[in-house]
Amino acid sequence: MKNQLKVIFTVILSVSMSLTAGGQAKVYTRKVLMEDFHIKTAKMLINPNSTLDLALKTEITSRWRVSPYEFCTREEYAAISQDNSFYCMRIASDQGVEFLVLEKCGKEKDPDTFKRSFEVVRIPLSAEDSPNGNEIFLLGAYVDFIQSFAEEAMVSDRVGYTGLANYRFRSLKGKTIYMNEDDIPDILEQGKEDALLAVCVAPVQAGPKTRCYKMLISADTHELFYYSSDKYKGDKNKFFSEKEIKEFELRNAVIIR
Repeated sequence: MKNQLKVIFTVILSVSMSLTAGGQAKVYTRKVLMEDFHIKTAKMLINPNSTLDLALKTEITSRWRVSPYEFCTREEYAAISQDNSFYCMRIASDQGVEFLVLEKCGKEKDPDTFKRSFEVVRIPLSAEDSPNGNEIFLLGAYVDFIQSFAEEAMVSDRVGYTGLANYRFRSLKGKTIYMNEDDIPDILEQGKEDALLAVCVAPVQAGPKTRCYKMLISADTHELFYYSSDKYKGDKNKFFSEKEIKEFELRNAVIIR
């Protein structure tokens, strides 16, 4: 709740600053800015030398359903990154973690505020340069989820502005949470009904700005049922804590360790 209030305050402050900057900047909500998502082409940036990118290409080919799309190289992305005619999805690194990022292209400070670039959503994949292999199996779920998130953001500013934090308190009744990450490939392949996979992503080393991410992802519907982002202090908070697991049990989930 605290994080959500912080996001809302940031949005209000941003709107206020736009309105007072000479009274000339027009303000658009995220919902309005994304009204063209279904019709604009999504450029999918793929590095042909990356195993993860090539796996992403396969998942996009079989799963992308919400808009026209084209694959592109880094050079092509650089050429269109400031063109508001496109969305783009790519794998990007930040503070030791790799993310799958969907963004709307454009100039960051375009005089026409409708044409400015912004990030739609990002979901953590793995530690940079130190993957554990599960991110390959989870890519299909992530591609499905990002599409669903974008469609929700088109109709709900609450979703668009709160991002993944919007999914932190979903009902866990009737769900079984599998805490062992070694179980992820098999349970995903089965598409096990009402099964939630515990996914933790953290950088290799802790630093002043590093964060760790924890998620519960459904094996059958590829929905996000829990998300947290906390300062990464080392191995002691890299995985779900006993306190978090107890919280899931109190929310009527069954825990399989």
